[in-house]
Amino acid sequence: MADNKVGYISAYWMAAPSQGRHAQRCHPNRPLGGCFESYVRSVLSAANAPVEDGGLGYRGVVVNARGCGGVPITSQQWYSGGCTEDLQQALMYLARRYPDAPLLGLGFSSGANVLVRYLGEAQDQSRIRAACVLGCPWNISDNYISVKSTILGRLCYMPVTSKSMMAFQKRNAEGLSTGPDTRVSKAVNNPLALKNPRLDDFDRVFSSQTGGPPPLFPFDDLLEYYKWASSHTALPTVKVPLLTINAADDPIVRKVPAHVDNPHVVMVITAGGGHLGWFGKGPGLFGTSRWVTKPVIEWLKLAGEHFVLEKRGAAMYIDTAGFIRVHEKDDLGCKVAPGGGVIDENAQNAL
Repeated sequence: MADNKVGYISAYWMAAPSQGRHAQRCHPNRPLGGCFESYVRSVLSAANAPVEDGGLGYRGVVVNARGCGGVPITSQQWYSGGCTEDLQQALMYLARRYPDAPLLGLGFSSGANVLVRYLGEAQDQSRIRAACVLGCPWNISDNYISVKSTILGRLCYMPVTSKSMMAFQKRNAEGLSTGPDTRVSKAVNNPLALKNPRLDDFDRVFSSQTGGPPPLFPFDDLLEYYKWASSHTALPTVKVPLLTINAADDPIVRKVPAHVDNPHVVMVITAGGGHLGWFGKGPGLFGTSRWVTKPVIEWLKLAGEHFVLEKRGAAMYIDTAGFIRVHEKDDLGCKVAPGGGVIDENAQNAL
C-alpha cells in the first residue's frame, strides 16, 4: 500500500484474504522485524487455523510499517516506534476492505508501543476493538537508562542492534535522500561518522532527526525523543479492552508501569519469559514452544466472540486520486500500490 506522501507499508495475509471470520492485526517489532518472526507466527498460526483443527478461524494480517519486514523506504521519513500514522492508514484500508469484521490488535515490542500509542490517541474512535501487547517498552527513556546501566545492554544489545540498524539504513539511504527535505538528506550521512556506535548513538544522530515530519522533528535531545515516543502515558486514555504482558526478567524492558487507573486495561507480569521468549517444553525430547501463545489465543477468542464490541472510527471516503481518507485527517490517506507483488523478507533483512 502507498500513503499519500508516496511512502509504502505492506499487509501480509497469513491465509487467503477471503478466509477467516475476523480481521486481526499484528505489528512486529522494530524495522528489522516482520511476519517471519517466530513469535508472530506462533500466535497467528493458532489464531488462523480452522476451528475444526483447534484454531480460532480468524483472518490474520501482519501490517509492516515503512521499512519493516522488507518494505523499502521511498519517502523522507524513517521508521519511528512513536509514530502511529502508518498504523492508522493500514487500519483505514482493512476497515474499508472488511467492514463487518471486528479488528483485533496484537503487537510485539516496538510494535506494541505503536499500538498502545494509537489506542490512547484514538480513544473511543479506535478502529481496533480490543488488543493484546507483548514486551511493550513503555517508558522508553527510563528503560534506556536502565538497559544502558547493565553490562549486557552496553556490550551486547545496544551495539548489536545499532549495527543492524545502520545496515538497514544504508540499504534505504537512496529513498531517504531523494526529496525536498534537506534536513533528512543531510542526516542520512550522520551515522557514517560514528565509530563503533551503540543504539542510542544511532538514535541521537538519525532516528530522533528523521523519524517524523516537522515541526515535531527533529528533536534536540535524545531523552526528549524517547519520552515523546513512549507509550505509558497513553494508557489512561485507552477506551477498548487491552491485555498487556511483560516478563519480570526481560533484559530490555526492565521497568513496567504500576498502578494504571483504567478499567479497560489488564496488565500481566510473568515471572519469566525474557524479551518475547516465554519458552517452555514442547513436543519431542528437546522440543520447545511458546507457552504465552495459549493465554493470548484465549484473550483473542474472548474478545472476538464474547465481548460486546462497538464499531468505531471516523467515516471514510475515496478522493479523486483513489486514496482512502477521513475528513478529520486530510493529511492521511492510502491506496493499493500499482503492481503489488511479493516482498522477499529474507533478502531484505539479511545483513
